[in-house]
Amino acid sequence: YGVGLYGKWLINLLENTAIDVVYAIDKRWDVKNVNIPVVNISSKLESVDGIIITPIFDVDSISKALRRRTHVECIGLKEIL
Repeated sequence: YGVGLYGKWLINLLENTAIDVVYAIDKRWDVKNVNIPVVNISSKLESVDGIIITPIFDVDSISKALRRRTHVECIGLKEIL
């Protein structure tokens, strides 16, 4: 979730790795320019293994919103780093 500075960085970092980034989720999905599909949180979210929340602030509220839409595990980028 999040196609800002950190989201774009993560997408680029994971290219050509064993981790397949299927799509990105962003509230401004219609203006984001990346090489994968970008959807909004209201879209039917395709089944994936997990969602990484890249915004550093507001992780809890984003995670709650995502849990209302999917049962996929959500983890903050800050936790990974």
